[in-house]
Amino acid sequence: MISTVSWKVGKKTRKLKLSTRAQLRLEEEFDGQPVDQILQAFVAGSKGVKLLVAMVKACSNDGAGLDGDDDGESEAIELIDAAGGPQLVVAKLSEVVAAAFPQPDPAKDGEEAGNDAADQTA
Repeated sequence: MISTVSWKVGKKTRKLKLSTRAQLRLEEEFDGQPVDQILQAFVAGSKGVKLLVAMVKACSNDGAGLDGDDDGESEAIELIDAAGGPQLVVAKLSEVVAAAFPQPDPAKDGEEAGNDAADQTA
């Protein structure tokens, strides 16, 4: 399950999620480029503010995305400005990416492996 990240902008708390729908929307926004390459560009900062706006558009509303006459772009830009600008939004979007792709906990993996071995000997 993909986790949601809360984002307080002004008086309103929004929910961001890099859902499958959001990932598809990002791929469409960047001419079919695979989402892993898009996220690598996010980490590298190589696509600039356009990528931040696209990610806010895609991940908003708990991963359902923003809509509107301009496909939610104006609202995404307003949210980014209200949150303090692109540089401050990068940290929140990093949380969203981390929530969508959690890293395995080596301690838990060791426990599970130990449990599996104990189950096999019983």
